[in-house]
Amino acid sequence: MEKIATKSSTEKKLIAKCEKAIGIRCDQPIAWMTCNDRDTVSPTDDILAIVVDVRKPSNSSGAVYIHERTTGEYLDMVGLEYEGYNVIVPWQSGLELISYGVCRIGMVRQALPDSQVPERNP
Repeated sequence: MEKIATKSSTEKKLIAKCEKAIGIRCDQPIAWMTCNDRDTVSPTDDILAIVVDVRKPSNSSGAVYIHERTTGEYLDMVGLEYEGYNVIVPWQSGLELISYGVCRIGMVRQALPDSQVPERNP
């Protein structure tokens, strides 16, 4: 499973790295969540990548294990060996993650085509 470790920390730079890795335009903002020990998250099918924030021990004191959702087969993990980095993991539907310890995780969605972008009121 591909993992991209980056020192980038701004939303714009993380999105640009995701787009480069995946080759698809990504939506902003990244949907961040804090997962506690043994939380299981099954990202929806519109998730293109996850970002695991391992920049500081206060952001992540654990690891994220990635499994096949239906079989539970272990595939890969992101842990403290990436301390000091945000780690982008291109995502596939049918996977889930399990947090061991506290982890900050961001979900990156595909951007809507321009024709589907809702108008914003000034």
